[in-house]
Amino acid sequence: NESRKAIIKYNSLSLINGLDFDRRKEIDAIETFTEALKQAYEEFLRDPLGVPALSAWVAVRGVLPDFAERFKEAVREDNED
Repeated sequence: NESRKAIIKYNSLSLINGLDFDRRKEIDAIETFTEALKQAYEEFLRDPLGVPALSAWVAVRGVLPDFAERFKEAVREDNED
């Protein structure tokens, strides 16, 4: 396992250089990350497409609530020219 090799390497380097290195915290972090990846992978396998994306107009209205009014006004002004 590459992560275990890295922990051994960095622990050795920290000992040589007089630095603090908490092996247990590193191992816990790797185990937590690995579990999160497993859960995400399993969720992906259950539903590869995931949550459907919002339509572009819904996203635009979410950011610019008055977009429709501004757009109508711009079209109206453009048509007057």
